[in-house]
Amino acid sequence: MEHYLAEAPPPADVLDPHVELARFPIKTFLTTNYDNLMAEALRGVARDPQVAASRLVLGRSYGSEVVDPTPGRPLVYHLHGNWDNPDEIVLTDDDFIDYQHGMVSAAASGEPMPLPEQVVDAITGSPLLMIGYSLQDWAFRVLYSSLLSKLRRTRRSISVQLVTTLNGNADAEERATKYLKQYLDGWNISIFIGSGERFFHELRTRMGAS
Repeated sequence: MEHYLAEAPPPADVLDPHVELARFPIKTFLTTNYDNLMAEALRGVARDPQVAASRLVLGRSYGSEVVDPTPGRPLVYHLHGNWDNPDEIVLTDDDFIDYQHGMVSAAASGEPMPLPEQVVDAITGSPLLMIGYSLQDWAFRVLYSSLLSKLRRTRRSISVQLVTTLNGNADAEERATKYLKQYLDGWNISIFIGSGERFFHELRTRMGAS
């Protein structure tokens, strides 16, 4: 897959990644956002999503009960909670520490993850398309690392990644991009340098050509 510089101008017809994702027969959507944009996009293309979220209660994370997702009734799971239950979301620094500690402790001890089985299966048994994350962010890196011991990495995952502008220093940005690619390659992740909108434009072009 070609790589683009983050500062390149976006295409004129900007795409909404939520809407583009909703068009694919994906069964499980995971998000660390608190909003319901993904569920709304799915309803917009006549799919009937079930929405569930992790709950952080007294410093402990709990997974909601869900049913097995299907293409017609996909699962949208909020890993850090959503605004429907503001008292139970992962928001403060202490919340993130408690949440990550629970994930890491479960992975280290072999205990069940504090997530629904369907969510763990989706993360560990399928290639992931990660959009809108910074994989340099500790919150996501700890969550992902806690599942590496269970990950069946027979197929590569993809991260759509923006590289932070380093005061206009093109050489530093190139080195940062090279380091990021090498770092994520150890996790069997390929990266696409650019915005989510640009990724879907590229995907549309390639799908049209094939």
